[in-house]
Amino acid sequence: MAVLWLKQMTPSLSSMTTNPTPEQRRLDGQFRDQILALLQGWATWPLGRDRYRVSWVNNLVQQAPTAHDCVVYFVHNYTRGVIQATLTTSQATVMQNQLAIARNPSNFREVGLTAAGGSQAHASEVYLGKCLSALRQLRRDNPVFTPRELREYPLLLAMAALHEAMHNKVEPEMPPNWSQHNQGGGGVAGSMIFAPGGQLLGPPGPTQANQTFLQQHFASRHPQYIA
Repeated sequence: MAVLWLKQMTPSLSSMTTNPTPEQRRLDGQFRDQILALLQGWATWPLGRDRYRVSWVNNLVQQAPTAHDCVVYFVHNYTRGVIQATLTTSQATVMQNQLAIARNPSNFREVGLTAAGGSQAHASEVYLGKCLSALRQLRRDNPVFTPRELREYPLLLAMAALHEAMHNKVEPEMPPNWSQHNQGGGGVAGSMIFAPGGQLLGPPGPTQANQTFLQQHFASRHPQYIA
């Protein structure tokens, strides 16, 4: 039994502003509903608490996720996320390449990051700033989303969340030399790649292989960082 908890740590999903307009709040609600629907449709792991597999959460302490659950945080960027505040020195050494990518705002290959392994609680986050910039390019701060952006932005966030969930729960169960990006079955397991115009390349969602990995390992026992 396991739940994928989604925690928004920013005032807005649709912008980098700290004071969203009514229209941005409306968009945020629309995007949250779409992300939840996509992830519920893709989920293959055993039903969790109250017979659901995915849920947005406001108060993680109150919900008290178990070690079988997974938590993905939606944050503006690495410096305003939860991982930079929780990394141990040994984790930072192991993750130095991933951290360099996460800290570079112009590198859209990875739109999230997961700190996992050892005795430290696992932490996963999706970077809204990178997602907005990668998909919308020079239009990142334009409050008006095009029809394509309205379709693809929640898809990108849902895929990024599932990608990080696989790093969090699947990858630690694999042999040391196993690479999610190369051996995870493509789809959401691979790196998020964008065309010059901002279009997301690759299949829109998990492959059958992704879903099999999640079905087998998502409920593995790994304590989650709670913020």
